[in-house]
Amino acid sequence: MGQVKGELAAEEIDKLKADIDEFKAENDGLHADIVGVDSQSQISASDLEMAANEIKSQILAGLLPKILSLKTTLAREFTHGGNALRDIQSRIDKWKDQEREIGQSKANLKTKADKGKALQELVPTPTLSLATPRYLTKKPIPDGEFPPFESPIIPRSTGPSTTFAEYMRETRRVNENGTSIKNKTSAENKTSAKHTTQRGGTPLKRTRISYL
Repeated sequence: MGQVKGELAAEEIDKLKADIDEFKAENDGLHADIVGVDSQSQISASDLEMAANEIKSQILAGLLPKILSLKTTLAREFTHGGNALRDIQSRIDKWKDQEREIGQSKANLKTKADKGKALQELVPTPTLSLATPRYLTKKPIPDGEFPPFESPIIPRSTGPSTTFAEYMRETRRVNENGTSIKNKTSAENKTSAKHTTQRGGTPLKRTRISYL
């Protein structure tokens, strides 16, 4: 933009120079005419001076508005150019401030990272010794198949752990027969002599055993 306006100002200056050259040519022509007049002519020096002043006033009247216009244009261009330079300088200063802030932020982050690394080196990493979860020890189920149903294991006060179905079956057997099928053999072996007679040959009454 400034370059285009500068070119326009240069064109106006060239036009002014052309007008000045034209006026000079006319002035030289008039001067030649005056010199060519016979010395015996009635034209006096005062007339020549008056004519020269008139020509000078005409030249100034034609050139002065153009000179003032050119001066105004140049002043305006210099003002715009100065404002543009100040704007560019302010933007450069802002960019420099942002670069300094970014550099400071990077330095702060690096310092924090170094502190964290140093603390991590000072504090030992805890080692966890956990048992492998049960779901990791099972084999994966193929696609399209359902996993087998597993009853929850119910703890008992005596005897081995068993499933809920076995526990219910054994409970029914105890209620029906008075003793557990699993413990029947051992119980009969231990009390075989006592179950036959008691002091007078009277049979012993069978006791009910409950695991509940």
